[in-house]
Amino acid sequence: DALPICNILAFEAFEQTLYGIYLKLGWPPDKPENVTCMVFNIEKLTCTWNPGRPTIQSTLFSLRTRWPHDENPFNCHANFSNSSCTIPAPNFQFYINTEIWVEAENVFGRAESDHLTLDPINIVKPNPPTILNLICTPELPNSIRIEWVPPLNSQVMPLKYLIRYRNRSEEH
Repeated sequence: DALPICNILAFEAFEQTLYGIYLKLGWPPDKPENVTCMVFNIEKLTCTWNPGRPTIQSTLFSLRTRWPHDENPFNCHANFSNSSCTIPAPNFQFYINTEIWVEAENVFGRAESDHLTLDPINIVKPNPPTILNLICTPELPNSIRIEWVPPLNSQVMPLKYLIRYRNRSEEH
């Protein structure tokens, strides 16, 4: 930031710029692409995106969410190096279509991603269940009984489970 500027300081006066050139280098932000969102265990909505090329200048990214007929979108801010934003509950709602987009802005311009419309209930990724007990019996050598605690209350969100296993000899 070395600038070719000539200043003069008169006796008991303010410093004044006589002449100089001030250059700002950089580019306007690209349109944020590939906006992807996930709700983690109904506690937080996290969205990520591709910010595009580096702009050299400080660029502010804002994740915006808005419900239908809502004039004031919720904002979450991020910088270029952190192209994601997390919105904690209760700032998003299930069973309501939500409009989501990313805005990028710096001194050279502004860009806006395509808008997504989705219901956050459709993008929930629950935590895995907590396994309490595994029971194998000699009487049923090809069976196993698993007891677990679900990550979410089944009244809030009923879950289906896919149980995957492998033989110990298959471990890598």
